[in-house]
Amino acid sequence: EKDGKTYWFFPSDKEMKPTSKAFLIPGFDEYFIAYKDRSEILDPHYAKELNQGGGMINGAIIVNGKMVGGWKRILGKKTVVITIKLFEKISEEQEQSIHEQAQQYGDFHNLPVTIKKSLH
Repeated sequence: EKDGKTYWFFPSDKEMKPTSKAFLIPGFDEYFIAYKDRSEILDPHYAKELNQGGGMINGAIIVNGKMVGGWKRILGKKTVVITIKLFEKISEEQEQSIHEQAQQYGDFHNLPVTIKKSLH
């Protein structure tokens, strides 16, 4: 229990260290959607940035367990355009990891990827 909130986890002997690995998760991923209180993983100021309206949720960019941005894609016949919007500054290594994740998404669809940055 921390600050009146109960957290469930599996005990581990491994020490958790910060990482430069980023993850692009879909809008309805359990990491985001399954919790009523997301304040530990997403600054409440940015919650509306992930909500498209009409019940639709944009994907999130995760670094070190925290949502640091959002992403959405336009899947075309010949390309995938992925637009990222960062909510906070991240390292060059973390940004490179986002590009690698986007490329994996394109590879899954067997299409080249164009990455665009949306200004915050």
